Amino acid sequence: MVEKAATVCPACRLTHRGRRGRESGCPVARAAALLGDTWTLLLVHLLQAGPRRFGELQSIIKISPRVLSERLRKLQEAGLVTRRLYPEIPPRVEYALTPMGTAALKVVEALAEFGERWLPRPNPEALTSA
Repeated sequence: MVEKAATVCPACRLTHRGRRGRESGCPVARAAALLGDTWTLLLVHLLQAGPRRFGELQSIIKISPRVLSERLRKLQEAGLVTRRLYPEIPPRVEYALTPMGTAALKVVEALAEFGERWLPRPNPEALTSA
């Protein structure tokens, strides 16, 4: 199996290699590989207010249970989110940001500023008529 040659990022002068940047020398590629999946930054955004239950997250962003479970598991494995299981019946599980997850809020804030400045808000009437 022939490995592709690493390319050098013209912005940071570090190498880009590996699937989707996970093994890259470029910090932007590594962060994008972790945070760039659909729903991931929105979940970090929602958890900034404090711990939330699975059902709460699902009802807010209207995501399928399978996808939500996958994203939360990925965030937990990466160290951005903790999962706390309470010994109750019925079982209660809460998800919360770790210090690493809290640090990712700077990315969310930058996206919010970009969105406010450059992306027009949808027409409220169009949202309610659907």
